[in-house]
Amino acid sequence: EARTKATEAGVDLALSRQDMRTFSLPERVDLATCLYDSLNYMLTSDDLLAVFRRVYAALEPGGLFLFDMNTAYALAVLWDDEVHLSDDEDMTVIFDSQYEEQRQRVTVRATVFERQGALYRKIQEEHTEQAYPPEQVATLLTDAGFGVEAHYDCFSFVRAYDESYRIMWAARKPSAATPAEE
Repeated sequence: EARTKATEAGVDLALSRQDMRTFSLPERVDLATCLYDSLNYMLTSDDLLAVFRRVYAALEPGGLFLFDMNTAYALAVLWDDEVHLSDDEDMTVIFDSQYEEQRQRVTVRATVFERQGALYRKIQEEHTEQAYPPEQVATLLTDAGFGVEAHYDCFSFVRAYDESYRIMWAARKPSAATPAEE
C-alpha cells in the first residue's frame, strides 16, 4: 500500500522490509528515525545494541539518529493489568495487558472484531514490549559508537523525568568516524 501511495503521489521512494537488528542499506543516509514503540520490541539489550550498531553503520559521519521509546513508568501505569476497549460501528478492539514489574516488560493481547458485511472477522495478536532505563539506553548508544546529544520527554523539549511516558532521543554519529568503527 505504501508503494502504491508513493507512486500515485509521484514520489521516488525505495522501500525495504528487513529485521532492524541486521538490516543494511545500499548507501548511507544523513538521518535515521525509529518511532512509536519500535525499539521497545527489542526484548534484550543485545538486540537493542545490534539495532544501534546497524543504524550507526547506515549513517554518514555526522548523521543523526532520532528515536523514541516507552519508559517502564508508561508500561506500568498505562498497561499494568488493564483492559482497554474501543468500539465503533465497523470495529471493536480489546487490549488486555500484563506488566511484569521486575522485568519491566509488558505483554498486550489484542483482539479485533472487524465488520465485513453482515459478519465480523476476528483477529488476535500478542505484542511484548521491553522498557530500558535511560542510563542503559545511553550506554548502549555509546557502545555502538554514538554520541548522545539529548533525550527529552517526548512531544516536548522538556528534559526527561521519572514520570515521562516516552523519551525522544537524539544521537549522532561522530563526524570523524573511522572505517574500523563501522
